[in-house]
Amino acid sequence: MLTCEVAGALWIVPPHSAIWVPAGVVHKFMVNGTIECYALFIDPQFATQLPPQCCALTATPLRRELIVRSANNLPTRYPEEGMAAHLVRLLLDKIALTPIGKLFLLMPSDARLRKIVNLILENPVDRATQQSWSRRVAMSERTLAPATSFAIRRTVAGHRHRRAAGGRAGGLRKRPPLRHHVPQGHGYLAG
Repeated sequence: MLTCEVAGALWIVPPHSAIWVPAGVVHKFMVNGTIECYALFIDPQFATQLPPQCCALTATPLRRELIVRSANNLPTRYPEEGMAAHLVRLLLDKIALTPIGKLFLLMPSDARLRKIVNLILENPVDRATQQSWSRRVAMSERTLAPATSFAIRRTVAGHRHRRAAGGRAGGLRKRPPLRHHVPQGHGYLAG
């Protein structure tokens, strides 16, 4: 699973998806597991039709192939005319026409609450209680309760659900026995 942290939000990039991060935006990519990933750096003067903010993009077969070919086969500098330029123009046009997704999670600003969210992201199956969380982050339950009522409750359920949804495709691709491993590995109790 690939995630990207940008301005207090965690973007989830499921398999066969992409993320657009405009030039100049401070971000941090994190990888969980083995992935195949391509990065393209687009000069801002050629990105005027692209979204001004981060967004998730579905990688259709054509868009994916354009990304792979651009990342693997094009030199950093290429003539403004010719096949390479045509390929890049087509890719930018396809990205500009892509429906914008919002597959991101807000991250709490409090370091202790952020630690809880990060632990859940690492293990979405963890069903720890508020008492357990308060011990883990060295915070009394009375102090944690009001904080969790907004920051955690708002984000933890979303983190678990979206994290599980984002990882589900990867879990299915590995083909474990569906009845047990996939549900438990993605935040669901096995039945």
